[in-house]
Amino acid sequence: MDLLETARLRLRRMEQGDVPALLRIMGNPRVMYAWEYAFTQEQVEAWVSRNLARYARGEGGYYLAVRREDGACIGQLALMQGEMAGRPVWELGWILDEPFWGQGYATEGARALCGLAFARGLTDSLYADIRPENEKSIAVARRLGMQPTGESFEKTVNGKQMVHDVYCVSVGHRSGS
Repeated sequence: MDLLETARLRLRRMEQGDVPALLRIMGNPRVMYAWEYAFTQEQVEAWVSRNLARYARGEGGYYLAVRREDGACIGQLALMQGEMAGRPVWELGWILDEPFWGQGYATEGARALCGLAFARGLTDSLYADIRPENEKSIAVARRLGMQPTGESFEKTVNGKQMVHDVYCVSVGHRSGS
């Protein structure tokens, strides 16, 4: 996927030239509070490289979220193959810059990715792993029609074990589509 447009967003593949914009977002500890660390420039460069490799392998990845009205980079949204609670899944994710929180951008972009995944027959179910205290992401998941599966697992993030709860939405059970 090279480009997906919603009413307010363009989602596109990342490029190495996006490192400064992503560093502004991922280098902000308030934005990355659920990860419990802010990224360095080298970590953001590696992040972009990992996503470029994912695209090349056809595994999806994180996509840059750009506001259509002015071209501002507001964050990134993911549709990608991954592993969750020990099994392979297609997952959704979102990381938005702080000034754009609470405006519906994460829901709008993730809903479009969800629709794309189901329309293309990539999967019948999409998953998100969310830390139990991340109320903002839980709210986005619920607006997407995602429900907790009752599963939790420990995920290593920057060398630290963190509990994540698993949320899922299946074809025919989405809200707002």
